[in-house]
Amino acid sequence: IGAVYAVLTLLAYIEWLRAKCFKQNTIYLLSLVFLLLSVLASQSRAPLIGLGILTPIAAVFYCRSRSKLLCQFAFIFILSGFAYWSREPILNLMLERGLSVRDVIWAEVWAQTLQQNFFWGLGLEKEGRIVLSDGSVFNHAHNAWLDSFYRTGLVGVLLSSVYIGYLLLRAIKQPQLRPLLLWLVLGIIYSLVDSRGFFWQIDPKWFCIWLPAGLMGAILSAQIYQGAESNELEQEKY
Repeated sequence: IGAVYAVLTLLAYIEWLRAKCFKQNTIYLLSLVFLLLSVLASQSRAPLIGLGILTPIAAVFYCRSRSKLLCQFAFIFILSGFAYWSREPILNLMLERGLSVRDVIWAEVWAQTLQQNFFWGLGLEKEGRIVLSDGSVFNHAHNAWLDSFYRTGLVGVLLSSVYIGYLLLRAIKQPQLRPLLLWLVLGIIYSLVDSRGFFWQIDPKWFCIWLPAGLMGAILSAQIYQGAESNELEQEKY
């Protein structure tokens, strides 16, 4: 829930920065406030960290209004004051859970994969279970990348990395793809602490990663096709 609403919050923030008329500014600002409240209510730390990293980047890309810039500085100042006065309950809320046993799961999943099948992984099974040495059973490794390594090995992780890396490198050069780029990066941040491997059940990971990745891939493919078609037309003229 936190990851999905964090993506929507980021997109609403981008649209608010780009809005030019009063109606658009009002709609996107209200949407931004309610969506952000949903992320806060979820108490999901990774989505909040992702928003903290990506909203300043989005501001650099899209904030061209001095009044909006001042409004954001005022909001940060008020938020900082609130965080200072409420630092103890906030720290307890953020830190009392620790890593939620993730460090134990990650260490054992890593060790099992290295010991049993480093290159091809242990494969997929119907239940998708991961059994730890103490008998604990988990449905996934709480890290989509590590989960992919466990199930598909080095080969699977490299294939996923090549695809995601290609999209990131191509999209960063094209301003029209930046919203999708930020969306995908937020999904990657979320996937570092949750979810199964990438090719599995339909869950928030598909909304946070494969939807923006698919849209970016479709746009890039269309550009390549249009470029090839233009070259053919030019050759026919000659």
